Amino acid sequence: MLVSGSMQLTVDDPAAFLASKNATAGIAKGIATGLEIPVAFVDVRLSLASRRLKVSGNLRRLEGGVQVDYTITIPAEQSAAYDVNDVAQKVTDASKDDAASAAMLNAIQTAVAAEDPNLPAITGVIVTAPTVTQGSPHIPVEPQAESEAQETELPILVIVLVGVGVLCLLIAIILLYCCCIKKKRAAS
Repeated sequence: MLVSGSMQLTVDDPAAFLASKNATAGIAKGIATGLEIPVAFVDVRLSLASRRLKVSGNLRRLEGGVQVDYTITIPAEQSAAYDVNDVAQKVTDASKDDAASAAMLNAIQTAVAAEDPNLPAITGVIVTAPTVTQGSPHIPVEPQAESEAQETELPILVIVLVGVGVLCLLIAIILLYCCCIKKKRAAS
């Protein structure tokens, strides 16, 4: 099961941020912390998003965005402990709710600072809604309880058995009809 999506971080100096080997690890740890999942489930790719000049007093600095594309892979053997729909809901909440977005930003800031306190500051995050997929990114996962799966299999089995029964009954009627016609012709 996969949850994938993107977010854009506002960073004081995106080029310096991206040049650090610790930035990717910090972002992955921050996302994992924010979503309450193991960091081993999280894969991130960072790229430069945009730049703008920030003037603060007499200082001028480039401020811009770092694009974070992430993929969260929940192994099948861990799916009972980490529900893909719960993880996706937390990301969706961060994309819609200011408090959830602020919590995600705080988790990322804390993890990045722990990884490398000299990295440029992250001052904001914009989270987009995630995509949940199974195997292929083009097949959306629709969660289905085990009992629901059994309920949908039962009617299919019943339909097949009824169809075979009707077919056998039709063949028997045709054979009986053919036998009766042969006996009438033989008697005539």
